[in-house]
Amino acid sequence: MGARGDLGLQETEGYSAVVATVWDSHLNGLHFAQDRGLPYVSISSGLVDLGPEVVAAGLRAGATPILLASHWYAGLVVLAVLGLAKEFDRLDTIEVSGPDAEVEVTGVDGTVLPGQIVPILDVPSLALATGAPNVRFAFAVGESVGRRRGGPASAEVRIDLEGVDRAGAPLRMSRYLFHPEGQRPLTALGVALGVERLLGLRGAPVPPGLHTPEALIDPGYAAERMAEIGTTFVGAHGDR
Repeated sequence: MGARGDLGLQETEGYSAVVATVWDSHLNGLHFAQDRGLPYVSISSGLVDLGPEVVAAGLRAGATPILLASHWYAGLVVLAVLGLAKEFDRLDTIEVSGPDAEVEVTGVDGTVLPGQIVPILDVPSLALATGAPNVRFAFAVGESVGRRRGGPASAEVRIDLEGVDRAGAPLRMSRYLFHPEGQRPLTALGVALGVERLLGLRGAPVPPGLHTPEALIDPGYAAERMAEIGTTFVGAHGDR
């Protein structure tokens, strides 16, 4: 696909949107959408790879709505954090999860895995949406709690929030976003919610230009849909 401007597709009016699920160094998917006025969703551009896509979109800003959703689970982690953040009057720190470049990430069952702070679009999205001055995202790969229990690989994301509540008192909260079947159903849902919104199937029409998931999708609605596919939020021991 990368070297073909037509994406290897037949020329037809039957397409409703373009979703880039893998990195396209030629940006042919974006150009294909712009040429035809189709909504475009990108979930494959890392934070350091985003520049060409943003510039190409900006040069034809009026062509089509573009959703930059190269976040974890296509934006679902950001939406989950924003849902939890409603209990705070001010957020000072968001950790998904750890204070240093090399960190220890604790799983749902207490197992500790070595992790690494990574540059990901979730960080600026959460910082700008909440005003929190400290936002960090750590990633660890290892045997999941699902595997340790003899089942399929599970997905687990620890979310740590620190700030003050509506009464001005210090507030800390830790939650695990957990899905027993791994990241695929979560990413698929994130993409589906984005496409649903861009196609006008829910909410007001989306204007042309650049958008991110938190600008288009209501966190409460996202939480409902996550619950429908088996996602749970588990409190860490000793935390509210």
